[in-house]
Amino acid sequence: MEDSARSEKGYDLVSLFSGGLDSILATRLMSEAGYSILAVKMLLPFYPGRFSKVVKQYFHKAAGCDVVELPVGEDYLELVRSPSFGYGKNANPCLDCRLYIYKKGWEVAESVGARGIITGEVVGQRPFSQRRDALVFLDKRSGIEGRILRPLTAGNLPETELESSGFVKREALLDIQGRGRSRQFELAKEFGIKDFLNPAGGCLLTDPRFARRVFALIESGNLNFLAIDIAKFGRMFKINNVILSVARDKRESDELDSIYNVEKEKNIGHIECLRYPGPSAVFLAPSGVSEKMLKLLSSIVVRFSPKLGGKGEVLLSVGGQDNVIFATAADNATIEEHRI
Repeated sequence: MEDSARSEKGYDLVSLFSGGLDSILATRLMSEAGYSILAVKMLLPFYPGRFSKVVKQYFHKAAGCDVVELPVGEDYLELVRSPSFGYGKNANPCLDCRLYIYKKGWEVAESVGARGIITGEVVGQRPFSQRRDALVFLDKRSGIEGRILRPLTAGNLPETELESSGFVKREALLDIQGRGRSRQFELAKEFGIKDFLNPAGGCLLTDPRFARRVFALIESGNLNFLAIDIAKFGRMFKINNVILSVARDKRESDELDSIYNVEKEKNIGHIECLRYPGPSAVFLAPSGVSEKMLKLLSSIVVRFSPKLGGKGEVLLSVGGQDNVIFATAADNATIEEHRI
């Protein structure tokens, strides 16, 4: 690429960067070709969270560019609640999600003077969002058709404006397709990339169990960033519009305790057993909670506290106020009725 084609602000392309091998390779491929790239990691609530400083340094070296993080807003949750193009096999609104990411990526690209955005997508790698026709459809609906470049698989797709204008040479791009990974592994070896995220670890919305939880949150009016964090841990129950999560082990108890301690001023409550060790639990009640409901929630927690012997005192913390109540363990029918 000629130096004169470079953006005055320092970046030629913005990479939509997940941290997976394909996004690393796509970014590195263009970096090696001489393009100045800014990699943007979207902080999506259903994917692994923030990069540590060490991980950022690794990605900077592996991808050959600067890496920044970008949080998403309430508008992202709205597309999960009501996707224009429907869900995949579970609760995954893949097409809507990709369009959202393209839009946000393009906003960054415009802000830094970049000519286009690049992704690690590969034709045929994912059955719903990465079919050839789906990628062409996404380009047309994105509002930035011709500005989205997929370096690993470009040979299987129509020429983009970035290529036809001469800004990117098509012969520098690849034609990988399908679910096989051999060519990616060969390319990683060529670039000296030895460590990368497992491709099997991805969006929680594709997990059937987690998808049930998300649909329960939507149905109960509880889908928000706090509820999503809670849904990642414990046994989950839905009683009317109240969501309860009961830890399964100490690690989950610690996670739920931490969430409550940070968010206790919101519509969140905390339950823990007294006298004997047992699981921590948190619940969300967007429209308040009755005394009868508190007893039911406590009974479910006692059910998973074997050292109480089926009954005992629990500490309820709601709205910054603590109360001790006596609860008897819920029976199996109650547990199964409300378990998600």
